[in-house]
Amino acid sequence: MTHDINAEMLGGSLGIIGDLKMRSKMIADTTLKLKTIDLSSLDQLEKPVYGIVSADIKLKGPLPENGKVLTNGFKVDTAFDLENLSFPLDVKGKTVNAELGRLKGSTSLNKNRLQHDITAKLMGGNATIKGNLSLKETGLPDAVDTHLNLANIDLAWIQSIKKGDWIPTSGKLDSDLGIQGPLPKNPDSPIKIRAAGTITANKLILGTGEKKNTLESAIITLKDSSAELTKALIELTKIETAGLQFKKVQTNFKISPKQIDLTEGHIWPNNGQLDLVGTFQPPSGAYRLKFKGDKLKVEDFAKQLAGPLDLQGKLNGALPENGKGFPDIAKQLSGDIKLNLVDGNLPELGALEAILTILNPTSLLDAKKAGLNYEYLGGDLKIVKGLVNTENFEMKSSQLNMQVLGNADLGKDTVNAQIKVMPLQMLDNTIKAIPLLGQILTGGKKGGIIETYFKVDGKLSAPSVTPQAHRSLTEKPGAILNEIMNIPGNLTNDSK
Repeated sequence: MTHDINAEMLGGSLGIIGDLKMRSKMIADTTLKLKTIDLSSLDQLEKPVYGIVSADIKLKGPLPENGKVLTNGFKVDTAFDLENLSFPLDVKGKTVNAELGRLKGSTSLNKNRLQHDITAKLMGGNATIKGNLSLKETGLPDAVDTHLNLANIDLAWIQSIKKGDWIPTSGKLDSDLGIQGPLPKNPDSPIKIRAAGTITANKLILGTGEKKNTLESAIITLKDSSAELTKALIELTKIETAGLQFKKVQTNFKISPKQIDLTEGHIWPNNGQLDLVGTFQPPSGAYRLKFKGDKLKVEDFAKQLAGPLDLQGKLNGALPENGKGFPDIAKQLSGDIKLNLVDGNLPELGALEAILTILNPTSLLDAKKAGLNYEYLGGDLKIVKGLVNTENFEMKSSQLNMQVLGNADLGKDTVNAQIKVMPLQMLDNTIKAIPLLGQILTGGKKGGIIETYFKVDGKLSAPSVTPQAHRSLTEKPGAILNEIMNIPGNLTNDSK
């Protein structure tokens, strides 16, 4: 049956020309031509689709029957051009309006393979996808072998779908990526798709307001190692987050369906570097991380301090599925941290201002002008489910020595600790002139009359500091008496 049909419709035209042979199977050799069809002219329901469609669709071979979509010998070649396409898209229960300035390309369906070469103008940039898609007998996708190229994609549109501290509000995305492998059979099936190539984001701004984070560039390089393993290199440059600045971050990953291994990672702040290794298990969110610093400066991480920093430790926990920030992460955080700072300075006194006000107002004025110098500051921190404990955190300086015992709850932002302080500057000259007087005043190793206790509690972010005068007075006389009784022996030892 030879046919040549033309019709004016939907603001454009439809043409069908070719032959249809009626045998044991219907064999087609025909072409459908759509020209400038206006989709907005269709009788649409709740979610309208807009755009102009032109296409040539050529059908050749025995037509599918008995509910089958694919038939041996049946071929479909399509060339299409869609302009100003707009359609609703459901993303996690939220409907957003997807817009394509232009979608143009060609496809060829032969047996169970769909070849495609498609370009699109979308989100301020361009996208090209070229390759093959294997199909099941039902016509559903089975496996993919394609190449994706993105250029100058505007990431600001993501904010219309999801907002958050680490969701892009600005930035451009490019990619040169090969994608290959079987598609998951269902949502719970392991992902076995392999990717190789690069993904690049430039001038990234994540989040808004005070929690805004910025990156000059982010480059992900994927290497296709095997069906079960992909290697990835992530490089970030000029990062600013939470008031901190880093020159560069570089991490190497091995990615398998059940686990991601951080085989080597480096963070470069303004001074020194921090080395990392760890693991992450996507199904459970469990992670482990080890880190060690080299030639670090503490002011790169905490503006309230200055000086060399020796930092190392290990952390583990699980990322909450619907967490709302650091407090939820902290509740699952455990590990050990060793922190040592030497020959540094406290430009901002913080909670120490209350301590110095009580002990020596004069030294407070000096410390406010030049900061408080320290010879050593640090100790060991033990973390269990977000609760940080220390038994040996201390500070040594020419003005005072300080020891901290207690805990802080990172998830609840609370602190409950005791600080023992021994001010030194006001007695330095006297002790140097009369060493035995120094032993009496300090009570030897057990504490003396200038040893004072403070309680620190309330919010960890804004702690309250109060003196414990009863401890300072009641626990010292015995130690002082012992030192007085030891004077004869000390004099004898000194004479020798």
